[in-house]
Amino acid sequence: MRMESECIADFEPVLSCRGVFKSFDDGSGNRISILEDVDLDVAPGDLISICGKSGSGKSTLLHIISSLLKPDSGCVLLDGKDVYAMRDKEIMRLRRNALGFVFQDNMLLEDITVEENIILPAQIAGVLTPDVRARIADLAKEMGIDGIMARRAGLISSGEKSRVSLLRAISVGKRIIFLDEPTGALDSENARAVEELIISLAGSLGMAFVYVTHDDAFAKRAGKRFAISEKRLIRRG
Repeated sequence: MRMESECIADFEPVLSCRGVFKSFDDGSGNRISILEDVDLDVAPGDLISICGKSGSGKSTLLHIISSLLKPDSGCVLLDGKDVYAMRDKEIMRLRRNALGFVFQDNMLLEDITVEENIILPAQIAGVLTPDVRARIADLAKEMGIDGIMARRAGLISSGEKSRVSLLRAISVGKRIIFLDEPTGALDSENARAVEELIISLAGSLGMAFVYVTHDDAFAKRAGKRFAISEKRLIRRG
């Protein structure tokens, strides 16, 4: 494990983690480590994949670096500032303004329309301007969901929900998008379509994309590839 004084990156990427260690209670009072001494740097425009076996800790790591789960030790730095040293209000502001999330179950509000789901982050952030609405409309057309914007989210297909969730995440110019098994619940045809969309958007928007997947072929398409093996994060390419 690292001392707190070692939580300093050699340079200042948009986000980095240093010496991250995480364990869980096994139910009988024993602590079982799942991640040990993990370092990772995320630069603007990066496309990063993290793969590993089920239960290896890849989703746990994603939650840690995205501000959702505090590590036992080590630190996560955004612009050189320790995320978990921030107050709760500061972390909420960080998520609202800088970080976007796409989860496997999409987490859409199914009783409101697709458009209402997509614009919700901009409304919460107080930035739902005409320019933002126009940008969302352009992206919706590019992503092939402009024809379903008025439909209730609960009535669209799983592939469409994945696209909607992705557009919601990128709608207000976040700096990093975190994706947890974004194609894991889809059939092969929809999985490939969403995969292509992620690769295309990552190349055109200038945001960093970090995704975890069990799909080796999808993982290999990232510019920086990592795997979790024996509780460590290993660079694969």
